[in-house]
Formats: sequence, C-alpha cells, structure tokens
Amino acid sequence: MDPEEMKQQWNDLNKRIEALEDANSWQIDRMRLSKLKTAQDRLVSTYQRFSIIAPLMVLLSLMWIENRFIGPTIACYFMVFFAIAGFMDLYLWKSLKRLDFNTMGVETIAEQARFYRKRHHLFQVILIIIAIPLLTMLIIHNINDKYMLAGCLCGLIIGVLVGLNAYYRIMNDYRELISSYR
Repeated sequence: MDPEEMKQQWNDLNKRIEALEDANSWQIDRMRLSKLKTAQDRLVSTYQRFSIIAPLMVLLSLMWIENRFIGPTIACYFMVFFAIAGFMDLYLWKSLKRLDFNTMGVETIAEQARFYRKRHHLFQVILIIIAIPLLTMLIIHNINDKYMLAGCLCGLIIGVLVGLNAYYRIMNDYRELISSYR
C-alpha cells in the first residue's frame, strides 16, 4: 500500500467517523427532547406524589375529629395510618431517586429495584393490616346509618379499583426497571 492509498483510506475513515458522530448527536438530542419518562422517573414521581398526598390526608383527618360520622378515635387512627403511609412512600421515593445509572452497575440497579419492589410489598401488607381494623371501626361506628354504610361500601370499591390500578402501574415500572438492566 503506497502513501497515497493510505491517505485516501484515512480521509474516508474520517468522513465515516464524522457522519457517525452527526448521527449520534442527532439521536442524543432527540432523546433529550423526548418527553418519555424512564421507569425510574415514573416510580420516583409516583412515590413523590403519594408522599405529598399523605400529609394532606393527615390534615384532612384533623378536620374529621369533630365529625359525628367518624369520631375522634377513628380520625386519629386515620391520621396515624396516613402518616405511616407517607413515611413509607417518602422512603421509597428517596431510595429510588438515589439510583444512579451512570455509576452503578447493571446488576446493582436490577438488584436494588428488586429490593425496593419487595419493600413496597412489605409496606402494602403493613398498611392493609392497619386498614382492616380502621375500616371495621368505621363500619361499627356507623352500623345504624344505611347511607353512611353505602358510602363506605362505595368508597371501598372505588378505593380498591384505584389502588389496583396504581399497583399494576407501579409493578410494570418495577418490571421494566429490572428487565431492562439484565
């Protein structure tokens, strides 16, 4: 190979590298401009929303203390329930936000996601265990008021449906977070 051919190949290689850099920068710009969120972003956003709603529910429970349909004991129980739920969501929010895809290995990210998914399930079990006596007390307190009982039943049905929807979205995000880093 003579020097002239080497020079020509070198120039061709430079042109291909420049074209590749242009294509890569276009892809990077497109990704930056994209409004799509990652699974981690959606989980962080969900837990952030829940941890903001919980203190608001604690304040709302304070207003229920004088309510004849709920009573002070049940209102305080609601306050404790929402405070515990808020701290659990705050923990998950801050923990998932700390996951750094640039410094952590692929296996570490997947392992952490599995850990926080298990923690989410543990927190749900704890909250369900707390909620069952709370709902039972609410029903017993209003046993003679058929309209309040109907409201409790409607609230229970709507709450379960909304909760299941949120649960499935969260589990899909965890699944995506775990499977995309295998």
